[in-house]
Amino acid sequence: AAAIDAEFELSRYDDSCRRNEVLLQLANENSPVKGFTWGSYQTLINEPKKKST
Repeated sequence: AAAIDAEFELSRYDDSCRRNEVLLQLANENSPVKGFTWGSYQTLINEPKKKST
């Protein structure tokens, strides 16, 4: 958990990651690129577990 969160925190201010997030927001809703980007432990692990129950 800590490693995922640490990587997320380091990446979130990286210009290339920020650019990719903008492009993903602009992508067509039906595009496969909308399926997954990156996130914190909360968004990658905890939230999917809640949705499956």
